[in-house]
Amino acid sequence: MKPLQTYIHWFNPQNDLALANGSPNFTAPTSALQLASSGACLPMWYAAPGDYFIGAVNASWFREICDTFDIHVLPTSHAIEEAYPMPWGWSAQAVRFLEQFGFSPECLPDVTDIEELRRQSSRVFGTKVISRLLNEVTALTDGHNAFCMPAVAVVPEQVYEYILTHGVTMIKLPWSSSGRGQQVSDRTTPKELENRINGMLNRQGAVELSPYYNKLLDFAMLWDDGRFVGYSLFDTDTHGGWLRNILLPDNKIEQIILSSLGRHVDLSHIRHVLQTILQEEYKGYNGPIGVDFIIVEVSQGTNMMIPIETNLRRTMGHVAHNLANRFMGFENSGMFRISPKDLVNELYHTVKDCDIHRGRLTHGSIDIVPPGGTFRFIFSVNDK
Repeated sequence: MKPLQTYIHWFNPQNDLALANGSPNFTAPTSALQLASSGACLPMWYAAPGDYFIGAVNASWFREICDTFDIHVLPTSHAIEEAYPMPWGWSAQAVRFLEQFGFSPECLPDVTDIEELRRQSSRVFGTKVISRLLNEVTALTDGHNAFCMPAVAVVPEQVYEYILTHGVTMIKLPWSSSGRGQQVSDRTTPKELENRINGMLNRQGAVELSPYYNKLLDFAMLWDDGRFVGYSLFDTDTHGGWLRNILLPDNKIEQIILSSLGRHVDLSHIRHVLQTILQEEYKGYNGPIGVDFIIVEVSQGTNMMIPIETNLRRTMGHVAHNLANRFMGFENSGMFRISPKDLVNELYHTVKDCDIHRGRLTHGSIDIVPPGGTFRFIFSVNDK
């Protein structure tokens, strides 16, 4: 692909499901399509000035938001000459959509490119990155890296052997979305576990295995086009699905990471090693990457910092980091969350409901997508 200069962004959060399916003709479930439709203009909050995004918006809402937050990103309903596509994530289905939208084949990945990207996007491939980092930075686990190594199983016997060695185990499909496609080994009966393992292997041919940890903290390191962007601090549900991002400056997130770990590690060294690994393992890919970590508690008061997943796409962490850096008051903290409209009891938040100073939210909450969608995307900021 050519170097990207002016982008046309497309919010397609259903892409993880499209990768699992593999077909260019994949149709996402209704809930995934509703999320994509509700958040169509989300790229305006992370795109660069002069970029575009695919989607129609309420004109008066859009003008008010752009004027208030000094945003210079425009919607478009067609491909634009000399502008290149930038979806949330790439898949065969994404390529098909963008072809139909009007992009020429020359600026889209071909079949071979997409198949390789699909392979690299799987958790099976991600174990290479995780294993390399654990081996090259043993300080992450305080010397317990052998126990923390993920594994790949292609037959049930390999799963049971891992459980026997590691105890309670997290079993994950190679491709799945938002905490789905995961099974904790002790949360069901032995017979049901056997059925689920067989079903997972039959569907996708392999599973990723890792120890199940007593988790203290979720965070991610973020990259874009080979450049370290910053950190993402977030909460997850009991299945590992994303719930919300906590918005803080990167230096404060680093302090929280080290405090939770309870000992010093050189985060800049870890980032340097990880960046080298990402460049070597994901050759040919230029775009956003998120690497998820957890801080875990183990016996005898030793805490560990474990890489658990690589995301070869944009993440909500990228969105949250941009909200914190570009649109939140310098001394504030905040939150970014997405909720089904029916589960949010608050009225829709407009610019009149909060305090905004020179294009930065300093107090209150604002919905950052237009009203009327099935999901609400809410950006909140606390007082100093």
